[in-house]
Amino acid sequence: MSLTLSDHSTINRKQWDEYVNHHEFGTIFLSSAFFDIYQNTPEYKPFALFAIDSENKIQALLIGYIQIISSGLLSAFTKRAVLFNAPIAENSEGMEYILKSLIKYLYNKCIYIEIRNHYDLSEFNYVFEQSGFEYKKHVNILVDLSKSEDVLYKELAPSRRREINKAIKEGFVFDLDNAVVKNELYSIMKDVYIRAKLPLVSFEYINQIYKLPEEYYHVCGVLIDNIVVGAVLLICYKDVVYSIYGGCKEEYFKKRPNDYLFWQVILWAKRQGYKTYDWMGAGNPDIPYGVRDWKKQFGGEFVSFGRYIYLQHKLLYKIAEFIFTKYRQFRKKK
Repeated sequence: MSLTLSDHSTINRKQWDEYVNHHEFGTIFLSSAFFDIYQNTPEYKPFALFAIDSENKIQALLIGYIQIISSGLLSAFTKRAVLFNAPIAENSEGMEYILKSLIKYLYNKCIYIEIRNHYDLSEFNYVFEQSGFEYKKHVNILVDLSKSEDVLYKELAPSRRREINKAIKEGFVFDLDNAVVKNELYSIMKDVYIRAKLPLVSFEYINQIYKLPEEYYHVCGVLIDNIVVGAVLLICYKDVVYSIYGGCKEEYFKKRPNDYLFWQVILWAKRQGYKTYDWMGAGNPDIPYGVRDWKKQFGGEFVSFGRYIYLQHKLLYKIAEFIFTKYRQFRKKK
């Protein structure tokens, strides 16, 4: 099969989105709409590549962005390319072509490439390996919303059921797409990420998501006495609800709003007819992670799709790893 390469500037956008929509593993994160979100967010430099056959049909595609994690002296060591979702392809030939095109496109533009797999890529493992990618463990949790509400409730850990009932007695109220909650979301996220000592996306990124058609995103909130206590941003596409960002204010933790909020989100997703609730990651299974321990208490099944890493500059990558290990240790001591 003869394939040629196209990018976002030459591809037909209708063809692009129809391919994503009809592909079994196509997600909104591979769509032209999400490419525009990256393009309109200052910290991202996005790219989209397409393998086109002789009949002008798409055989494979990917979307990613180049990101500098830290500015100043560390910028040279922190430039990476991220594919938020794995490439999709019709066959191994298309996958091999798009991966080789990706490596060539990013030559000297970043230290490493990180592909976050969102489906089982086992049939393409040898293609990734032959292209120089290394597999890394990473798990996710998916909740099957086809189950009845009674079954979903029974699959909650006993401690989660207790905390949800406690939150109900406290008088928390669940709300959807409340303008006040939307405005509060980012400040709540900032507090959550500061406590976790993790980097947070910019406000502009969230603001760009708010420009998607309304059917593609929702902001759910939990309130008490008309005070916004917590919020979560959801992305909805096909039959999946993706839990993107969320959390609650620390001063209310003892009343268990987090447990109540995410349980209500799961119930809302089920009642809307979605089939899967995607927790969007649960870390490396070999490394202790409190967030994973909490998420798994809501039921659901672990999937091990993993990630792929390609080192463009191995020495710089090792230096970057050392710098950020020391940096994280320093932050934890503060």
